[in-house]
Amino acid sequence: MSARILVICAPFGEAYLMLGDLVFDSKRLGQSMRNARNLLGISLRHLSTASGVSTSQILRVESGEYDCTLTTLVRLCGPLGIKYGSLLEHCITIDISIYDVAAKREYLEEPSDLYRSSDERKLKAFLNLVSSSAVVACYLVRSSSPLETVNAFEFPLPEQANALRAFAKNLSENPKPIEDRFGLLTGLQTCPINTLLVYKILTGPLAEKYVAIRIKGVSKPENVELWIPFHYMSVKQ
Repeated sequence: MSARILVICAPFGEAYLMLGDLVFDSKRLGQSMRNARNLLGISLRHLSTASGVSTSQILRVESGEYDCTLTTLVRLCGPLGIKYGSLLEHCITIDISIYDVAAKREYLEEPSDLYRSSDERKLKAFLNLVSSSAVVACYLVRSSSPLETVNAFEFPLPEQANALRAFAKNLSENPKPIEDRFGLLTGLQTCPINTLLVYKILTGPLAEKYVAIRIKGVSKPENVELWIPFHYMSVKQ
């Protein structure tokens, strides 16, 4: 049985840090470990005994005030049923605002026949679809297990889920060299609309359906509900 902890996902990889869209969150690391321990009903003393890490050190890790070593992290993740690599991936977040800016710039500077509208509500919803889809795609490109990662997301539309699962499957079955992945990440960050089109993650019908749902009953652009991609980390229970 699995318990789910709400975290924002951004997989780990030193070569990808140069893109400037990643931020490590030590407090998120601590919170995720504390939530996992509480969900499993494991006391500090029990975790300390099972891991060989002192209770005081565990408390410091859970508070986010202590940058634990990889050895300590591995020891703690074992009794909690968490893959330490996945935990690290979950605690490096992607700055979605970078993709918001890129999507708007590309839309204005390189007009596409995919979607055009003078309605500010529709435009806001469309650009949200683009930036959020690009962010999820970046998570998958960086992930050590794209299929596992994509299945941990919840999507507003089944068409989105199907498209991104197909993308994840392609990444898993046809692993790309670091250079190619870096190029793909760069494309998603600089021209997300075109890149999503190339990989069939974004289509005209999908955009129309997403926008229609988001603006239903909404009269002002500021009231359009935005989709922010969240990732759910599973732990054993």
